[in-house]
Amino acid sequence: MKRSASLPQEIIVEILLKLPVITLVRCTCICKSWYLLIKNTTFISTHLNQSLSSTKNSLFLLRSFHNQEEHLSLHFDNEEFTDYMNLEKPPKLKQYFEIIGSCNGLICFAEYLTSPRNIFTLWNPCIRKTLTLPKPNVTFKTHGCYQAFVGFGHDLNTDDYKVLRIAAFIENDQSAVEVYSLLSGSWKCTTLVLKYEILDSFSKAFVNGVFHFIASPKNAEDKMLVLGFDTDNEIFRDDFLPERFDEEIRSVMVYKKSTIGVFTINSNYVCHLWLMKEYGELGSWTKMLNVETQEGFIPRALKFRKSGEFLLSFSEGEIVLYDLENQQNKNLGIHKKLDDCVFIHPYVESLMLLDKAHH
Repeated sequence: MKRSASLPQEIIVEILLKLPVITLVRCTCICKSWYLLIKNTTFISTHLNQSLSSTKNSLFLLRSFHNQEEHLSLHFDNEEFTDYMNLEKPPKLKQYFEIIGSCNGLICFAEYLTSPRNIFTLWNPCIRKTLTLPKPNVTFKTHGCYQAFVGFGHDLNTDDYKVLRIAAFIENDQSAVEVYSLLSGSWKCTTLVLKYEILDSFSKAFVNGVFHFIASPKNAEDKMLVLGFDTDNEIFRDDFLPERFDEEIRSVMVYKKSTIGVFTINSNYVCHLWLMKEYGELGSWTKMLNVETQEGFIPRALKFRKSGEFLLSFSEGEIVLYDLENQQNKNLGIHKKLDDCVFIHPYVESLMLLDKAHH
């Protein structure tokens, strides 16, 4: 009796790596060896890196409200923002949770019903898996009243996913800074003196292991700056902008996963887009765009596309695409789809959390 021919293991891996996430999840049911292979951390990481390097089928995650109902959806990153998939939140995330960030297929939610913001859940909608994080150490009972600022991102230096929680105490200048590491599965807490007031908890950027917020010094509230918390060295940094930078910062964003950009407005009501072309080099800040306000309406910075093009929303809800390299812009003709959008973020389908147990 002839034995059936079988493919070498490396060929099987190469074939599986080319399959989409949904198909791979189904493949885990075919046999035990495939189940173990696809759930392997190395396979998950390799598949993600291939997806990130591909220029095909880039996606955007949109969170919007219509008739007071929340809608989550994925759209192709093309000129029409073509519909790709509607997302149905897990039952435990139906109410009282807001998105604080999205990265590599994971969406991070924080409970907002109470101000402590101490319940966090990671969700991968493509594999329908959630992970509820252990509760942080700082609570109202242990430390008194505070205001919480949170963030989520992927640290390329350590290949780790991190959740940041800054508890700014009401009664003094100290803050408890807690960082959750997905690799360690635990929170690390540091108490620091916070000499700044974070002005916009919704506009933040995580790059090179640093969370960036818009803030102002407590002793000079008319000055705005980019405040960073370095998760590796556990320190606050305020050295991201030149000393004499005097424009109002409307948004801080990640640019091409390696540096940051800020969208600003000056005293003449002209908006600018600035890029720090070399991260950490103050002399590399470059003005890339000038935008006039329209009848007093300040354009809203949305996001950078994967290609580096910049998206702005104007008064009537129209979305304009700016090609920064060629200094060209194009009205995408989109008015309704992003009009009520309160969150927009680049998205990639991945197997992240497939190797984690449900919590």
